[in-house]
Amino acid sequence: MRMIAILILCSHCEAAEAQTHNVVCQVSKRIFCGGEPTKSTFEQLRRRHVQTIVSVDAAAPKVALAAQYGLRYVHIPF
Repeated sequence: MRMIAILILCSHCEAAEAQTHNVVCQVSKRIFCGGEPTKSTFEQLRRRHVQTIVSVDAAAPKVALAAQYGLRYVHIPF
């Protein structure tokens, strides 16, 4: 089963982050969301068996860093 992380900040993530200090939260069985990715974010996603990250923002994509963790990074500029 393919796991996907969508890196946009949503109210669900903000609430989860405030409670757990976790950058990544699970929205459904196969979808996670989170804010601006860091090394810690990529490590969390790898541990959760995520294979693809979809980033929807104006920030520079972190393709090389994601690749170090075996993650495919798709950037959709906003």
